[in-house]
Amino acid sequence: MSDDPVETTWQEVLAAFDDEAVHKKFLALSAGLGRLGDAGARYRAIKDAPDDPRAAMASAQVEKLIALAMQNLDGLKSPPPNKSTTKTVLLLVAFGVSGAMILHAVWTLARSM
Repeated sequence: MSDDPVETTWQEVLAAFDDEAVHKKFLALSAGLGRLGDAGARYRAIKDAPDDPRAAMASAQVEKLIALAMQNLDGLKSPPPNKSTTKTVLLLVAFGVSGAMILHAVWTLARSM
């Protein structure tokens, strides 16, 4: 018997391929271990096998696997940048440029007198 929990659970899936609960357990385990790719490869092999009566069930599981992967990607998205920080920086730059222009105008005016 294998020490790999994904392999062990996959053997349970193969033994009871029509049992939706076993598939659900396998997908949950694979997602929890970050091994959805391994699960997809196993289901894809059955889905792509010619004349395999389990192909329809494997195809349905691949769809569920894709949905799980998309959910995992949503959790990895970085938060949007803080717009108030961006506005503050732009405001400070605008004040700095304006101040520099005013100082330059006053300095030029003072030199001409």
